[in-house]
Amino acid sequence: MHGHSQLIAGGFFTHAGGVAASRIAYWDVDPFILLPPPAWHAMGPGFSGPVYAIERHNAGAGDAIYAGGSFSTSGANSLNSVGRWNPSTLQWEPLGTGMNGDVYALRSYGGYPYAGGSFTTAGAS
Repeated sequence: MHGHSQLIAGGFFTHAGGVAASRIAYWDVDPFILLPPPAWHAMGPGFSGPVYAIERHNAGAGDAIYAGGSFSTSGANSLNSVGRWNPSTLQWEPLGTGMNGDVYALRSYGGYPYAGGSFTTAGAS
């Protein structure tokens, strides 16, 4: 995945536009190249449960994409309701020990990422 103008969708789905994508996918379109045509692509192995929130943090300067929801894993990684996309490995990575409940909202503000949901602890057991 490259660029800052791609649409990322999350939810309960397991396919996006006929492509296997476990609850998160991105729409790839290059405004300068018409071939290949725009299409949905999976973001790594996806998640074990639904994605309720996606946020791009520090767009343009050390850009990071976060996803939150009601999931416990992405592939072999334990995530506990929140994860960060690693564009180098094309995998979702944990943020500490995650949350002890669902994440329903993510927001980047003032240089910090914020999360809201039904959790009472974040990042520690």
